[in-house]
Amino acid sequence: MRSGFVGVDIFFVISGYLISSIIIGALQAGSFDFLDFYARRSKRLFPALLLVLGSTYLFAWISLFPKEYEQFGKHLAASAGYVENILLLRESGYFDLQSQLKPLMHLWSLSVEEQFYIFYPIFLWTAWVAFKRRLVWLIAGLAGVSFVFNIIEVNTQSNFAYFAPHTRFWELLVGGLLAWLHISKSHILATRLQDISSREGRIASGASLIGFALIFVSLFAFTRNELYPGWWALIPVAGTILLLFSGPKALVNRTLLSSRILVAIGLISYPLYLWHWPLLSFGRIIENEIPKPTIQFILVLTSFILAWGTHHLIEVRFKKWDVRDASKILLLCGLSLLFVGLGLLTAGGNLPWQVPSEKLVVQLESAKKDWAFPPKSFTSMNSDEIYALTRTSAATERKVLFFGDSNLEQYSARIEARLADAPTTTLGVSLVPIQKDCDILEAVITGTGCKTQIKALQALTEDTNVTRVVLIVAWIKYEKHLADLGNQAKIVNFLKSLSKDKSLYIFRNIPADPTNLSPDAQISRGVSLQGGTIALHPRISTAKAYEHRFKDIDAHLRQIASQTDATLISPVDYLCPLGTCPAVDAEGNFLYIDAGHLTASYARKAAVFVDPLLDI
Repeated sequence: MRSGFVGVDIFFVISGYLISSIIIGALQAGSFDFLDFYARRSKRLFPALLLVLGSTYLFAWISLFPKEYEQFGKHLAASAGYVENILLLRESGYFDLQSQLKPLMHLWSLSVEEQFYIFYPIFLWTAWVAFKRRLVWLIAGLAGVSFVFNIIEVNTQSNFAYFAPHTRFWELLVGGLLAWLHISKSHILATRLQDISSREGRIASGASLIGFALIFVSLFAFTRNELYPGWWALIPVAGTILLLFSGPKALVNRTLLSSRILVAIGLISYPLYLWHWPLLSFGRIIENEIPKPTIQFILVLTSFILAWGTHHLIEVRFKKWDVRDASKILLLCGLSLLFVGLGLLTAGGNLPWQVPSEKLVVQLESAKKDWAFPPKSFTSMNSDEIYALTRTSAATERKVLFFGDSNLEQYSARIEARLADAPTTTLGVSLVPIQKDCDILEAVITGTGCKTQIKALQALTEDTNVTRVVLIVAWIKYEKHLADLGNQAKIVNFLKSLSKDKSLYIFRNIPADPTNLSPDAQISRGVSLQGGTIALHPRISTAKAYEHRFKDIDAHLRQIASQTDATLISPVDYLCPLGTCPAVDAEGNFLYIDAGHLTASYARKAAVFVDPLLDI
């Protein structure tokens, strides 16, 4: 399911509904107790989580390289302390490829949930005491504020909107709102809802069918390209609300969702949630690629077996613990703090069983960090409209303007090296990198956003000293757009506006190959008591494979070049001598920082195709 991540939204609504029902019911009965609530949450969550954290830590010890092990320590501490979502905010996003290499990243949703339940009981209790009849409006108002934050943040910082607690709380609060309406008998709307949802007829069953349809569609409707959660999250949330609202006698609920198989999965759903991602993540790490379907099936099956065992051997037994026994609850809290401390010690490299990295691991880790942007000899133009770097002199009369994304940034090492080789040159060079929150080329194609940046870029090219404009982007990102003649026309018009009376150059893609060119693809891994083992097994990527993969894209680029009088430059002709594209040199140095970018060291030496544009 390509949109499987909407399961989080469904989970938040159900959680909000369930826990709100418990709290509001206790408030109505006058029996709510804060210590009892938090003790029950600890007894429910901690035992299975501690087992998974301990098991994951042991496997990380025997399988990860030292730096990876230290990174894992950060996530162990954050997960045990229920702040994994905050840590992920400081790192890459949920859809980043590297997210697959973080065995505990799935615990971000548990962290959001527990951050919510730290404050939510206090809010409900206070509102119940002070504004009992208006509680429903307070919940709705708080949900509305959180939803507005979600909409604002998803359009400015989508990664922040995904992980931040205040942009997710509305989903839990919507569940809480429905819980109040179901429980309250004094509210006229609540009475009508109870009446409707208790019917066996068409209304309740229709609501359940619509709700199920919304959830089913949402599981396949979204890709990483949508701004999520944002408005899109309303689809799975609405579907979940309709299923909860329709009641146990509705068609979908009394048949499909009440089947023995789904009820059985529901019983083990928490440990299944805990186990599944570490297994898949470690499988991805050990295999150095997405595991084959057979291995993925075995890993998922294993997660079900472990979840079943965890439920029967851990959850069922701990369920019998008396929450009034403070010593047992304190023991669980103490073990959680122990994992926080263990994670921090691991992150600091302060544990005796960690061994120094061997040479090949050091080379691998160095390659992943070998990036030289922004170049040190360039200075910012200090523009509020657009981020641009420049290197000019008082005698500069000719300038070259490079515009593009990270594919441009990778060549900055070669550009800076060439300029350093000619200290007396008067040539000026400007670099305008596309920013994550404003993809100018995407904006040109779609006609939305980045208007200020587009005007600023056009103003830079209007400088009469600019004689060459160079566009370097990962064209594979725009593959679907390029197939449309209307989009091609928009790109042509845009490039013509940038290159009036100037020479225009367009770079083809470098030989991007996720399977064969990334540094991780050049090694095999194993496990040992001293940490993960490594061996070099370089793979082969060919120019022929590139030509096949990028055949349609390059055909579109040739059309664009012919209509703009641009010169096409092909890095593949230089990076794939004799028809093969090396990813490791004779000394064992990795040449790519990932599957689609050169290391700065390699670009500095091999990107000679950039030199004619500098014309020093």
